[in-house]
Amino acid sequence: MITTRQILQRSAIMMIGLFAITSNLSHAAIVDFQGVGTATYGDANQDVGAFTGGCPDVACFQQNGIVVGVTSDPLDIGAHFHRQGTAGDREVQYHPDSTGLYVRMADLSNFSLQSIFLNVTNGASGGNFVLYGYDNALNPGLLTNAVGSPFGGGEANPLDPEAGTVAPIASYVVPNDGVFAETITLAQLTGQDADWANIGAFWLTFQNFNHSPTVSYALGSYPDWDIRIDDINLGPGAPVPVPAAVYLFGTGLVGLAGLVRRRTKRGV
Repeated sequence: MITTRQILQRSAIMMIGLFAITSNLSHAAIVDFQGVGTATYGDANQDVGAFTGGCPDVACFQQNGIVVGVTSDPLDIGAHFHRQGTAGDREVQYHPDSTGLYVRMADLSNFSLQSIFLNVTNGASGGNFVLYGYDNALNPGLLTNAVGSPFGGGEANPLDPEAGTVAPIASYVVPNDGVFAETITLAQLTGQDADWANIGAFWLTFQNFNHSPTVSYALGSYPDWDIRIDDINLGPGAPVPVPAAVYLFGTGLVGLAGLVRRRTKRGV
């Protein structure tokens, strides 16, 4: 006969298992780019090919379980970001020969973007950069200039990620005004989109210019922007709420245990 203790133990085990399935666990980590190479070419948004350094075919930069690379441009495998800063205080640089910076966890777990330092004072001003947050760690369908139609006469760019095949769940605009140089915090991000507290990846790109012009670009000339990135802090993703059915299931098991206990006392 199954005892009351056994029923309660099995109930607890099942509840813990269900909670683990329905919760989102991650860990805190930081990228300060110490040890980064002169240039990084890896396409961090896709999983095609043999992985080297956390990216397919060409290595991304990895630090503390975080993968940093660029976004794949089918017509320009040369898209990359550069090393900047000093040997004792590294940072990276993104300018128009890149598709931006794509960041995710190596184990593909979700996270919260706790903070990131951005500095636009080194390049020509004009336009905006945008941080886009995504549900999934891998998003091979992100649009670049290699797909779709070119810019028009001032209308919304159909190649912008928010009009693409992989829709972001959160966004945050950073002005390319020549003076922005600050740390963006989770409080600022979630003040605009609560989903920043639980994302699978994020992409930093220049608004309406989310591609590399090295081989193919839509404008006759392109803005000479230059953004420096440093100290990317990631924290645990917000827990996924446990469905009410799980609690009801656990309550039912506890009630069953009580019923068995009463019947045991009565000798049934």
